[in-house]
Amino acid sequence: MAESAFVFHAEKLSQGKTALLENFLSQSRAYHTDVADHIDLWRQTVYTITDSLSQWLTSCTKVDIPYARDPALNDSVNELGNELATLFKTSGLLFDQFGRRLKRLRSVVIDYVAHYMEDTGQSISPRILDYFDALEIASFTRWVRDDAAKLKKDLREARHSILYEKKRYFSIFQKISEPAFVIDGNMNFVDVNHAFEACFGLRADEVVGKSCCDVVGRKACTSCALEEALKQQTSFSDIQVSIDVNNEIKIFSMAGAALGDMGADLPGGLVILQDLTEKMKILDALEESEEKYRSLVENVPEVTWRVDQDGNLLFISPNVRKLTGYKPEEIIASGPAGRSELIHEDDAEKVREEFGLLFAENKKFNIRYRFKTKDGDWIWLHDRAGNIYEKDGVWMADGVVSDITELQRVQEELEEYRDWLEDLVDERTEELKFSNEQLKHEIDDRQQAEEALIKLALRLKRSNTELEQFAHVASHDLKEPLLLIIAFSERLLHRYGQVLTGSGEEYLDRILRAARKMQQLVDGLLQLSRVTSSNRQFEPIDLTDLIHEVVQDLEESINLAGGRVEFGPLHTLNGDRVQVRQLFQNMITNSLKYRREYVPPVITVKSTLIGDEFCEITVQDNGIGFDEKFITKIFQPFERLHEIPGCEGSGIGLTTCKKIVSRHGGEITARSKPDQGATFIVRLPLRQAVDEGAAKLDLS
Repeated sequence: MAESAFVFHAEKLSQGKTALLENFLSQSRAYHTDVADHIDLWRQTVYTITDSLSQWLTSCTKVDIPYARDPALNDSVNELGNELATLFKTSGLLFDQFGRRLKRLRSVVIDYVAHYMEDTGQSISPRILDYFDALEIASFTRWVRDDAAKLKKDLREARHSILYEKKRYFSIFQKISEPAFVIDGNMNFVDVNHAFEACFGLRADEVVGKSCCDVVGRKACTSCALEEALKQQTSFSDIQVSIDVNNEIKIFSMAGAALGDMGADLPGGLVILQDLTEKMKILDALEESEEKYRSLVENVPEVTWRVDQDGNLLFISPNVRKLTGYKPEEIIASGPAGRSELIHEDDAEKVREEFGLLFAENKKFNIRYRFKTKDGDWIWLHDRAGNIYEKDGVWMADGVVSDITELQRVQEELEEYRDWLEDLVDERTEELKFSNEQLKHEIDDRQQAEEALIKLALRLKRSNTELEQFAHVASHDLKEPLLLIIAFSERLLHRYGQVLTGSGEEYLDRILRAARKMQQLVDGLLQLSRVTSSNRQFEPIDLTDLIHEVVQDLEESINLAGGRVEFGPLHTLNGDRVQVRQLFQNMITNSLKYRREYVPPVITVKSTLIGDEFCEITVQDNGIGFDEKFITKIFQPFERLHEIPGCEGSGIGLTTCKKIVSRHGGEITARSKPDQGATFIVRLPLRQAVDEGAAKLDLS
């Protein structure tokens, strides 16, 4: 390009600085790179670059010499690039913003020059492009070099700061008096302080790298907020945990905070433990003591109070409301004058004197007075206090007051009754003299009545004995004729049964059945009479052996019924062996007799001790049972609840059982339901009062 072309370009640029600035600002806004924040700076830059480019083009007089080989041209462009980089960097503009806008200015200048080149038919001078290349390289290089220098400086400062903080951390961490440790993002130990080693008895190298839960225990980890704090990059405090320290459960308050990244982009955390074990024990003891004191103050019937030397109430227990109707705060707020107005005028002066002596002479305060309740009623109070004491420069006294209205009323009534009683005693003395005379006569009458009762008892005893003898003799005398009737009736039926008509054979059969039933009744009466007339001695009886004997005797009846008798080891007691054997034989026979149809009878015999004096024997069956409303009827003679075809009996068996039990000083009863079996319960003394065998008198 000719020298005139460079001069032409320079002149156009100098003339068009304002137009270039407007185009630059317009295009910057159009391409979202508004320069309004630095408009003055960019105005100055546009003008400077335009002037610099004009001078640069004017200096280019040789077409074949590139700018890069011209040191003077190169230095001026580099100097301007450095100045621009420093200027915009210090203004706070970011590198990418500066670069985009510098390239936008380049485009505006080239477009401007190209517009005028079209009129001359020439292309844009390569020197313009070379200029902007050199300008951009110089400014960008300076910007990057300055950033690199700053980063190196910051890095040196950071390394120095980290080293300082590490030293500071180590010093502070190890000087913490409470156990402390650092963990990484995987909840593994990174470091522990000396207090931790001393508390847990572990060295740092023994725990570093181990899981936090493995060291402090899984129980503590369930309530620990450290993991959540690490996630949230925050802190936590006042988390109480229980940790097993050398086989001793201790209570710690746990606090901690996230420490940020500790490698591999995982956050770490610091935890500090405060041993609260002793503190908690003290607090528990203090709380228990305070609770006991509060409960005592609130629940004792008396009202407790505290007052200073001026009569101001400092405290009064809540149950004052129950006593007087006034709330504690109402009593306290009323002051000494207000409380004095509630005391009966006849008692108020005495109360003031006693209260004054309490603080003046340390004399015990102990007085009774009348007090007006909130409902307007007058009650009697007993108010008392002990020694005074000083606290925070104020003299105080503690006391209690109780309601003695009822006691006062009783005392007044006693006073009224005292005189009346004295008169009454004199009157009663005379009456007692008369009563004593009458009592002597009554005693004589009672002695006569007792003598008559003794004679009656002796007559009754003789009568019972005679009745028993009569029953025995009568049943014995009846037995012989019955045997003859049965024997001759059987012979008559055997020899002449074929010649008898149908009615005659039936009559003879009825005679035999009636005679046999009469024979059973006579045998039952004999057994019953022998119970109370027996004179056999009482002896130790092994019930297990005795039941074995009874079962052997009844073996044929048991097999015939298809049943069984179950019993285990039974106890030993004193009694008449023959009668006790008869007792169990009758009860087992009764169970076999009253069995359910098509159900094999099962009879169970058991015994248990009742205290040290009685043995309870139960005989349980699975028979037809009975309604318990007939419980008294089954032990009466000749009473039968069930009439079972083919089932013979006299109705005296259970009566005999009751007599035997009564003779032994025991009791017999039964429990049953229809079709659910029956259980007979016999309670007998283990030792008899009379072991000599003399028959006991049964007056029942």
